[in-house]
Amino acid sequence: MLGDAERQFHLTLEDVSLALHEAHHDQPVLDINQFDSLTLREVRLANSGARPALTAARGLRIRVEGLTAVPENRRPHQFE
Repeated sequence: MLGDAERQFHLTLEDVSLALHEAHHDQPVLDINQFDSLTLREVRLANSGARPALTAARGLRIRVEGLTAVPENRRPHQFE
């Protein structure tokens, strides 16, 4: 997801599970750029575990209340 520099978005995900198709399994499940706020509550993200399940850059606020990466990943997210 890429927000507009002039009109950035707010994204809230709650009680959801997201997974990638096998053809794209080595990518982040969520890759978010240029946003105002990102809120995750009880979210499960599944990829191969080779890369973070969540990447976020150029955002103002991130709030995480329960994030599970499957398989377990020593670096489940990357924030810039």
